Amino acid sequence: MRRVLAWVLLLAMGGVAQASGRHENWEALRKLSVGTPVLVQAGTQLRPELCELAKVESGVLTCDRVRDPEANWTPASGARLMFPRQGVKNVWVWEEDHRLGVGAWIGIVLSVGLEIGACVSSGGAGCAAMAGLIGVGWLTIACDPTWYVGPPKPPKMRRRLVYRAPAVAAGTP
Repeated sequence: MRRVLAWVLLLAMGGVAQASGRHENWEALRKLSVGTPVLVQAGTQLRPELCELAKVESGVLTCDRVRDPEANWTPASGARLMFPRQGVKNVWVWEEDHRLGVGAWIGIVLSVGLEIGACVSSGGAGCAAMAGLIGVGWLTIACDPTWYVGPPKPPKMRRRLVYRAPAVAAGTP
């Protein structure tokens, strides 16, 4: 049992080690368009800075602070921020979250299960009837999703990691 556990841990650590260099590419920031809202965590900052991307050069990330219309702003509120590449820890992009929720997945699994159950238990007639019923339900939801959820809600947002500073190996200057 210990040997199996050791192998599982070793494989898991190997997968983490291979995936750790995935976001260490500075060039990924250059692919972002100007005006993209980004969160930049630099130096010893505890909280990231929300700003709009202005320019990405080989050694500097430049962005403009986002103004909050409800805040009392000082002259530095719309300031242009410049982050040197060596000081940038993480950069995230704000984007809409288009992933399906848990309720949608439950509905999909239940409808597929009902279809399979109808096909197995009653043959062709029950299978066709259940497929028609489920098809009408999904078509109704696809055509007008507001009939069961009420007024439209603002889109859910999520942050996606675009850049992470490379880890410094032990013993390197």
